[in-house]
Amino acid sequence: MLKKVVMFASAALLAVGLAACGGNSDSNNPMSNYKEPSGGFSQLKETPNEGEEVVVITTSMGIVKVRFFPEYAPKAVENFVTHAKNGSYDGVIFHRVIEGFMIQGGDIDHMDGRGGSSIWGEGFGVEPSPQLHHIRGALSMAQSSLPDSIGSQFYIVQNNALSPSDQKWFNNMLKNPDKTYTNTMGQTKTSESGKYYKTKELYQAPVIEAYLENGGVPHLDFGYTVFGQVFEGMDVVDAIAAVEKNGEKPIEDVVIISAVAGIYQADGTVLVDEIPGVDQEEDVQEDVQEEDVQNEEEGEIEMTEIMEQLKANPEKGEEIGVITTNMGVIKVRFFPQYAPKAVENFVTHAKNGKYDSVIFHRVIEGFMIQGGDIDHMNGYGGSSIWGEGFGIEPSPQLHHFRGALAMAQSSAPNSIGSQFYIVQNDGLDSSYKTLFNSMIQNPEQEVRDNYGVARTNEDGKPYTAKELYPKQVVDAYLESGGVPFLDFDYTVFGQVFEGMDVVDAIARVSKGAADKPVNDVVIESMTIEKY
Repeated sequence: MLKKVVMFASAALLAVGLAACGGNSDSNNPMSNYKEPSGGFSQLKETPNEGEEVVVITTSMGIVKVRFFPEYAPKAVENFVTHAKNGSYDGVIFHRVIEGFMIQGGDIDHMDGRGGSSIWGEGFGVEPSPQLHHIRGALSMAQSSLPDSIGSQFYIVQNNALSPSDQKWFNNMLKNPDKTYTNTMGQTKTSESGKYYKTKELYQAPVIEAYLENGGVPHLDFGYTVFGQVFEGMDVVDAIAAVEKNGEKPIEDVVIISAVAGIYQADGTVLVDEIPGVDQEEDVQEDVQEEDVQNEEEGEIEMTEIMEQLKANPEKGEEIGVITTNMGVIKVRFFPQYAPKAVENFVTHAKNGKYDSVIFHRVIEGFMIQGGDIDHMNGYGGSSIWGEGFGIEPSPQLHHFRGALAMAQSSAPNSIGSQFYIVQNDGLDSSYKTLFNSMIQNPEQEVRDNYGVARTNEDGKPYTAKELYPKQVVDAYLESGGVPFLDFDYTVFGQVFEGMDVVDAIARVSKGAADKPVNDVVIESMTIEKY
């Protein structure tokens, strides 16, 4: 029997860092193969060209056909096609499906997301390309947060509609094509020479229009390897995504009966040697899956103070922060027992007056408000009290509930400086409600991160749902909201206990490019006091 696992994913924010923008962006971005596409974006063509190699994926629920882009992702294409030709995917299941996001399979070793080697044995790295995007139907390789972790697992993007925030993001791109590109999390992208990409270089109008019309998951762009596209069988992908699940694993196995390579013909048929169980003359289709990733393990942890974050008020004599803005006052408490460096950094900056007159440079209603760039006030800077950045301090006792105070960071290690954010989201979407209810029903299931890797303790033992998400934590998320997909990947170090109405008001202000308020929201002063 396969192990139950639970993994956080969001159609709005999976696998993307809450960026401290600009100076913290990854300047070693491997997207060095940018070129203006001549003749349009091949990913957006409805059908392959005659003579193109395609793969027909015959599943227990129907057929999915995919085409490939070896000119942009040669290793991923070679890996997938070779596995298909060798029959490695035959009999493998889609072990993880999330309606409104993607379907994932291809673990040829364990069929549960814990394995799946490449054709070379060892994993390989991402091949991001400005010509390929996570539009609906995109076929991509799954990976963990580790470098060179791509193996055999893949996913197919199923989401058929963008969130309002993504729609607004794309509409702003259309209006400002010459602006420096920032993703949905505020991160920039640079070429091999370190030059910032402009919006129009990564998202030309046809790509934006494809996202707006068909949907997709743009927050995964350039962080994962898109190497193919479904050109027939998206109804099968949708049906797979809609099956009944235990957590994210289908209750009844959805099996890849065969994955067979063939040549696309002018009349729309695929010429293959043999498709087991399917009439060669029948019009065939293929299905793709996304990424589940590797599994980690968990251990017993002390939960006696897990609800410390949820106390209505601090203890008498406890040190608190009073953030006075031009829109009202916000009061926060701290958790130095769980995040000592983050608390020391924030409190010292506040005592030194570093946050006074600094703005909230980025606010997203239904997500968070972000500020604290003491250097540039635009998200491109913000040093720590030690000068250099420092690393995350994740704790099983702290979560991204509504009102959580956390440090912003980029995808680079030790990138925390002065920037912080406050979680504003006051509700969860239905997928999270289902996920949390499954945790209550199956408390022994393992918890995975946004890359599918199991959360583990210091001994490498995977955490279970009851250890990271006991019922009182789940209840708090369900009752108040938050952004659980950021848990344990960012440093929560405090909690608002008074002034969430001010946070909500800031989140609602009129915004311009890069989610910056049109009229500055200013931290007039920040003081540290005794409660």
